[in-house]
Amino acid sequence: MSTVASRYRGRIDAYEIGNEPNLRTFWNGTPGQWAAYVAATSVWAATAAVAPYVDVLSIHAYPTRRTMASMPGLLARTRELLGAVDPERRPAWVTEVNVSDGSGLSGAGQRRAVRQLTQSVWTAGYERVYWYAWTALGPPNLIPLSSENPAARALRDEMTGA
Repeated sequence: MSTVASRYRGRIDAYEIGNEPNLRTFWNGTPGQWAAYVAATSVWAATAAVAPYVDVLSIHAYPTRRTMASMPGLLARTRELLGAVDPERRPAWVTEVNVSDGSGLSGAGQRRAVRQLTQSVWTAGYERVYWYAWTALGPPNLIPLSSENPAARALRDEMTGA
């Protein structure tokens, strides 16, 4: 980590140490082992507690077409809970988002879903949002956000205020 951080200092302002440690696909250890791993790999390690190493709290959000309507409330409640457990009120990001069965939506439906989800993230108080599946290499059931897709144009318009 320190080699990467040194090389890209000033160009990259955040690193995700690991992905979804709650899933066995990505982590088979205990929460305590995860905390030790984060501390050991942290570029800014200073103490044995994990909290000093965490600069940002993040969540992933993959609603279905059926649960899209509940996302504004769910995202707001999740942000509220993150704030409740974090007295320092670190920034919160949505580091993966898409509609888990969004490929079944029409082009207009995909555009609406992208706009609605992005607006829900901002309204709930998250500072950044990263859409997952920018290319056809992503899972086939998600909304593909390659440049030729109308949903990608809707996201660009949402981000630029167009």
